Amino acid sequence: MPKFLVVYYSRTGHTAQVARALADRLGADLEPIREARSRKGIWQYFRSAREALAGKRAEIEPARHDPAAYDIVLLGSPVWASHPSTPVSAYLAANREKLKAVAFFVTLGGSGAEKTMARMEEAAGKQALAKFSATERELKSGKWKRGLQRFIDAIEEAATA
Repeated sequence: MPKFLVVYYSRTGHTAQVARALADRLGADLEPIREARSRKGIWQYFRSAREALAGKRAEIEPARHDPAAYDIVLLGSPVWASHPSTPVSAYLAANREKLKAVAFFVTLGGSGAEKTMARMEEAAGKQALAKFSATERELKSGKWKRGLQRFIDAIEEAATA
């Protein structure tokens, strides 16, 4: 049976919502990426986008789970100006060599999912087994759950191939 780790950063709670659903359905361990400095509020929203565009990496706390111990790491991020969040970029930089296989999921207000996940693939140094995105509108309406099941099916199929 493959071992899954769901790693995510969430500023507003949207990415955390998807991460928890994935962990529950896959029986995966869950690893939130934490940073010391808060990103709550409108000014932090702008700071986050500016840092993502500049390619900065956040200072994150050490991970509890070693990604090398897992067959597939599912990594989730909000989309910040068509870039992954700076905490996710920092996690990928710190753990790139430990990742055996990856799948990516993002949450977003509008557009930029594909560019963001392409940047995540580049940072991971490998192609994602599967990708999933959910807009804020889909999260509020519940429509994201159908796409999530297809994402899970693709991951499970890749894990058993």
